[in-house]
Amino acid sequence: MKKFFFSIILFLIVIVSTIVLSEITIRIFAPQAIVPRFVESAPWGIRKVIANVDAIHKTDEYHYRYRTNYQGFRATKEYSLNPEDGVYRIVVQGDSVTLGHGVKDNETFSAVLEDMLRKKGINAEVINIGVSGFGTAEELIQFENVAKKYNPNLIILAYFQNDDKNNHVSKLYEVKDAKLERKLETFQPGIYLRDRISAIPFYNFLSQNSHLLTFFRNYFSSYILRQLKEQIPENVKSKKSNEEASLLTQLLLNKYIENVTKSGTNLILLDIVDKRFQTDFPKKQLVLNEHTKIVETSSKFISAKENGIKLYYDVDSHPIAAGHKLIAKILTENILDIEK
Repeated sequence: MKKFFFSIILFLIVIVSTIVLSEITIRIFAPQAIVPRFVESAPWGIRKVIANVDAIHKTDEYHYRYRTNYQGFRATKEYSLNPEDGVYRIVVQGDSVTLGHGVKDNETFSAVLEDMLRKKGINAEVINIGVSGFGTAEELIQFENVAKKYNPNLIILAYFQNDDKNNHVSKLYEVKDAKLERKLETFQPGIYLRDRISAIPFYNFLSQNSHLLTFFRNYFSSYILRQLKEQIPENVKSKKSNEEASLLTQLLLNKYIENVTKSGTNLILLDIVDKRFQTDFPKKQLVLNEHTKIVETSSKFISAKENGIKLYYDVDSHPIAAGHKLIAKILTENILDIEK
């Protein structure tokens, strides 16, 4: 019996030693960016941001605190479904750019927009419900299940040039006879496993501190992304980012405009250029109305670049705080114009 217990203890020592040695090796020779994606499955078939997160995101380019409220929004305050009297409520939808990947809680363009509008005399409340990896397809579903329930005066849908590919990857919708049809009821890549391992004691701590765990998590995520990208049509996969978005994305945007209009809410379609200052936003193909406005960032971003203002990270594809501030300034000018 003593030999059995000794063998078990020896085995555990070997396992722990191997893990510790591997952790040290990864930290020295292949340090990982600690940027866990805090997403989980939503009851309406897509992903949502995990609630009550208080974490640190750290790479060679940035180090900031990331927090979400109990609703899973990037915020340090909570929101009731109905805004208080006299409050001009804005709900912002989008992907990781909207969520604020790479910037502090108070540096996202949503947070800066709220501050700018208040300084201009508008009692604004801006709710950031961005989710990393979202495309227009998921945002359409998120609008019906989340955004409109908060009774906003204005919806802002932020479009980024990778949305077109994400719409094809998700397979939530397809085009049949030039019409948009729902294809799949769910798209939650890698979430089934993530939902279960996150329940393991100390997993969340390790996800924010272990380079070894991050290495394997990133490898797994990359594998899933490669598999999903293989499903993108060749004409979309090979498209330059400044070419027009596919018919699928055009129809999704028009459906989004239709649904927001039916809800009685004003809409801004925010076209955010990428770090090459390019976009494939299909503005000429959209069916607009008096409640919908397209806001472009291209000219202001190019002007800022010409004046030596840095707007994007060198390696990461997301805007830095200055980029978010410029987006907020552009939005403020347009919202003030709408409210005249």
